[in-house]
Amino acid sequence: MHSHQCLAAPVVGLTLFAILPWPFALPAYLIVSVLALVCWRKGLEAMRLPIVMGSEALPGQVGYVYLPGQAHIGGETWLIESETPLDAGARVRVVAVQGLRLKVEPASPLSASSSAEPTLLCPACGRPISDRWTHCPYCGEDLL
Repeated sequence: MHSHQCLAAPVVGLTLFAILPWPFALPAYLIVSVLALVCWRKGLEAMRLPIVMGSEALPGQVGYVYLPGQAHIGGETWLIESETPLDAGARVRVVAVQGLRLKVEPASPLSASSSAEPTLLCPACGRPISDRWTHCPYCGEDLL
């Protein structure tokens, strides 16, 4: 629901006073107002979540080389550039986005654990998160 609709709900709720007697209209109006405030607050929280789509979310993502010069990353096939030669099936990590081309580097295999780059996990859902995020983009957990 859009924040404007949440803020309009109490105004529309005023019509309850024209339809119902006071003892029924007042509690109903208070319930509508509280629900509108909760909806508005959830909308504000959603606006503070980190970007999880588009080119801003690509750096750091891992995928695999699909064909020479192409990789499958984030559910899409991208043109890639790398300073090291990459074979089909090799795991790669996105370093930068240059228009419609991704600059990548070889990523460590799944079995090897990277001690140089600690993986932070959401305490609620267990998915990987960034130390810059204030909320988990997967479950909405507050990370502060």
